[in-house]
Amino acid sequence: MPTIIVVLLATLLSACEDTTLPTPAPIATPVAKIALPPAPPAGPKGSIKGSVPYGGKIAPRPDVQHNFDPYCNRLKLKEEELVVNQNHTLKNVFVHVLGAPAAPPPQETATLLQSKCVYQPRVQGVVVGQTLSVRNFDEVMHNVHAFGDASSLFNRAQIPHAPSGNIDEKFGEPNKLVKFKCDIHPWMSAYAWVEPNALFAVSDASGNFEIKDVPEGKYQIEAWHETLGTKKQSVTVVPNKASEIKFDFTGHEGFGKM
Repeated sequence: MPTIIVVLLATLLSACEDTTLPTPAPIATPVAKIALPPAPPAGPKGSIKGSVPYGGKIAPRPDVQHNFDPYCNRLKLKEEELVVNQNHTLKNVFVHVLGAPAAPPPQETATLLQSKCVYQPRVQGVVVGQTLSVRNFDEVMHNVHAFGDASSLFNRAQIPHAPSGNIDEKFGEPNKLVKFKCDIHPWMSAYAWVEPNALFAVSDASGNFEIKDVPEGKYQIEAWHETLGTKKQSVTVVPNKASEIKFDFTGHEGFGKM
């Protein structure tokens, strides 16, 4: 038999004995994406500045009852449902512009911290598609339970010092209020308003707020407090100026708490 035929037969037999199957390519898992709006056209912009006076009765904030947890028990915590500043204004009032065009989310990540057995900040806003990162800075385990319209969105335990232990979430439904609770420490609550744009602010320790880069025009502005409910006013925004507005709460308003 010629040498070349012997070599060919040997090669064919060797190929037939190889039963190794090729590794299949991984199947990509489809990821749900949030449709983001295009950037609104540039135009004249102004700002909205204001304050939130409080005319109701001012009582000492009650202590948080947390004797069951040794770590939290060493902290002197006060209830945060109604925080009245020293100048008789309200802290943690969420103020947002109604009816403004949607806009892409900021690149910055919003954060919700668990520190000293409370959520910080108590109230904030996030834009549709923006990442909200929940982080545990305490020495105890917390349980992050998020609700939207009283329906559970997610419920996850978060132990301290865990590598890659942050809980990162994005929300796709605008004008939605998300409430965060800790099932382990029931006094821990926080709120995040999911907005179509970044035209919002939260009143500070002086009762003041400022919403920047508001397009020129006339708008309805809404102020929301977790126990006192909402108030609305109209304001006209003019270019390169700050339009002043004030929301007076009397303490007799209906309750808006989830």
